[in-house]
Amino acid sequence: MITDELIQMKFPMRKMHLPFYPRRGNRETLAEFLGENSFNYGAEIGTQRGYYARTLCSKNPNLNLTCVDPWKAYNSVSQARQDDYYKQAIQNLQGYKITFIKKWSMDALSDIKDESLDFVYIDGNHVFDHAIMDIICWSAKVKKEGIIAVHDYHTQGCMGVIQAVEAYTRSHFINPWYVTREELPTAFWVKK
Repeated sequence: MITDELIQMKFPMRKMHLPFYPRRGNRETLAEFLGENSFNYGAEIGTQRGYYARTLCSKNPNLNLTCVDPWKAYNSVSQARQDDYYKQAIQNLQGYKITFIKKWSMDALSDIKDESLDFVYIDGNHVFDHAIMDIICWSAKVKKEGIIAVHDYHTQGCMGVIQAVEAYTRSHFINPWYVTREELPTAFWVKK
């Protein structure tokens, strides 16, 4: 079966207009799907404390996850707070197969081979220019039939994410693509 068929079995949905919104299924369901279908090599862009990375790992004991985050001060987040987030991420991800890359997402690209990942989960800077560059550049790191997922596809201060996802999917003729059902949804699609 192709990946889209597997997604549509896991996330029952009505197919009306893009994106497809399943009747149920959140990002935990997405993590389950990745684990059930042996997506064993992934990257999370924007790890912060490691909460979702832990969910991904707990749903797939074979997962080798690369966590990319600069853990550096920016905007109103101090370096002391970022250092604390990094310590929390290390603690939250103890015992899992994790590689930490302490770099900005664009600087970390050279650390990952093209088409080497089964999935990428993007949850970095939500400004359009950053979000679109993360989608464009990190998509190149995902194998065909792999998953590109982008968190925070919602209007609560994340319009840059919505605009970036919609620009990318429209420009690349991605059909179908999906959005999870939850307060802070994730948009995702299969790389062709």
